[in-house]
Amino acid sequence: MSGKTVGLTGATGFVGGHVVKELLSRGYAVRCIARSPEAAGWLRARGVAVFKGDITEQSSIDPAFFEKLPYLIHLVGIIKERGTQTFQSVHFKGTKTVVDMAKQSGGIKKYVHMSALGTRPDAGSMYHRTKWEAEEYVRASGLKYTVFRPSIIYGPGGEFIDTFIKIIKLSPVLPAISSGTLYPIHVRDVAWCFAEALERKKTDGKTVPLGGPGSFSLKEMMGILLKVLGKERIVLPIPSYLLYPQAALLERVLKNPPLTTDQLKMLAEEAPFDSEEVTAILHDFSPVSFEEGLKEYLS
Repeated sequence: MSGKTVGLTGATGFVGGHVVKELLSRGYAVRCIARSPEAAGWLRARGVAVFKGDITEQSSIDPAFFEKLPYLIHLVGIIKERGTQTFQSVHFKGTKTVVDMAKQSGGIKKYVHMSALGTRPDAGSMYHRTKWEAEEYVRASGLKYTVFRPSIIYGPGGEFIDTFIKIIKLSPVLPAISSGTLYPIHVRDVAWCFAEALERKKTDGKTVPLGGPGSFSLKEMMGILLKVLGKERIVLPIPSYLLYPQAALLERVLKNPPLTTDQLKMLAEEAPFDSEEVTAILHDFSPVSFEEGLKEYLS
């Protein structure tokens, strides 16, 4: 049992909830920032200390969150822009706020940051470009850090697979972008990596890609999902360029479109991943296969 304290941003999200469980199982004391603390009752029920704060507004963050805090995990991110919640304001400005306050506290021994596979300065998507800006700010901060870049994350509570399950229930045809390569990784394996990085010196100063075993097209992933569910559907590969007009229209007319042009750019990418980069740093990293991971929570 460690007895040490870890602070989290994004604890109320999909990945955050699993990271909280992993940390508590290891004996860490956990505290988090939440925009709406009143909606974080399940965290308090687990013994998590909840502090009020919006990372895009530094003045809203309770500074007590950072007091005597040795470890900090930053998970906040968005996949779609809504109103003032833009990629720039959340990914870069939000990271800057958290990093600056962490430095001012003077007590942070390790900072662990959530980025994304495909992040680079010349990326086609604004999502990846702002993730890159955030990474660069972390690397220049002077904090002892680890940056993780996961591929598509799936598992209980995840939106990606649940969206396709809903389509399967409604339609005999599943559309799938014909380009792009994904390395789906179970959220439990992602949570394990974040917890391990806190006290493993070998992760210090590293930017680490994360993915599960095997590379898949979206069509192949849908085939495995159908197999696990015991369903038969037609999986229809569609070139991404044919979907851009529909996605652009949905962005204009809906507050929460099911698909955006930025997401299309990301899904169509051939982002490289080499598992040896992870195992060189976390030698006992052993992620579950996509099929077995799906079976765990869908069968």
